[in-house]
This record gives sequence, structure tokens and C-alpha cells, in this order.
Amino acid sequence: MKFTVCNYYVKLALIMLICSFAVSSQENQSVQEFGANAGWEHPYGNSIEYSHSLSEHQLFGGGVGFSFNGIKFGLGYKYLINSLYSKKGNFNPYIGLYASYAGGFSKVNVNVNSDTAVYKTNSGVTATPRAGLRLSLGNACIYANAGYAILVKGGGVEYVSGSREQSVANFANYVGLGGLEISGSFCFIF
Repeated sequence: MKFTVCNYYVKLALIMLICSFAVSSQENQSVQEFGANAGWEHPYGNSIEYSHSLSEHQLFGGGVGFSFNGIKFGLGYKYLINSLYSKKGNFNPYIGLYASYAGGFSKVNVNVNSDTAVYKTNSGVTATPRAGLRLSLGNACIYANAGYAILVKGGGVEYVSGSREQSVANFANYVGLGGLEISGSFCFIF
């Protein structure tokens, strides 16, 4: 299982690198970002992230964090519509694709309206097409992100014990892997 997940990441990284070099323009100064992410269903969870520019429009990176689905880590690619070297205060739309792995939890307590149950969240792999805005602040930037995590392998929640009320089951499924992403990021640029 772990070897298979690693193979997905190696293949994804190679495909993204080959594509990025194929569309890269002239060589520019390098941009690196290091920051924190928070929000609902971010590919790396509530996390830290490092990205490196492949060209003036492209960033490739990785991150690690924590979510309702356990420890998450992955790789991501962003294509910025305007140059990374835009003036301070400029909004820069982007599109991207992220792949991530979540380790799952063997026991998650869910309490809805005094009904309590225990669920297990399974490990899984997601692919997240996403888009957003990057606001340049000089030596830092802020991202507003939206996307949809598509379950590629694994995932899901399983009932273990407790209440079988539908409201509890609905909430447990809601926090499972996959679905709408709404998140924000703050990064330092160096």
C-alpha cells in the first residue's frame, strides 16, 4: 500500500515537471514560498507548505499537515496567470492540481445533538483541481483557495459503535475524505 502511494507521487511529480519544462519561458530569478494553510479540505490539511518557482508563472511544492482524516501530505502545482514578479498589491489568479495522501484515524468520536457514535476514517489518496487568488504583499503573499478533492483511492468512513441516528452518520460522512475545499494560505517569499 505505501509503495503504491509512493508510486503515484513519483509519477505525478515527473508528469508535472516535464509539463512545466515544456511550457517554461526564459529563465528568471527563483521564487520560493514557505507558509501555513488553514481551512476546509485543504489538500495538506491545516499545514505547512514549501513551493519553488519553475518559471515566472509556475510553482511546484509540497506540504504536510493534519486534518479530520489524520496526517496528510502531498505535492502541488500552481500556474499563475500573471507573473510571480507582479507588483506589490496585485491580485494574481491561479489554477492548480494537488495530490495528497491522508493516513486516516482508527477512532473518531462524533457527537450531534447528544447522539454520539464512533467512526473510523480510512486512509486514502485524493487529486484536487483548484483555483484561487494570490495577493502579493512584497516579501509575503496571501492565497484564497477553492477546489474539489476527488477520491482516487481508499477513503470513506466506517461505523464502529454508538448511535445510528442519521444526523450522526451524515456528519461523519461530511468530514470524510473528498469534497469541496475552501481555504486560505499565508506565505513568506524568499
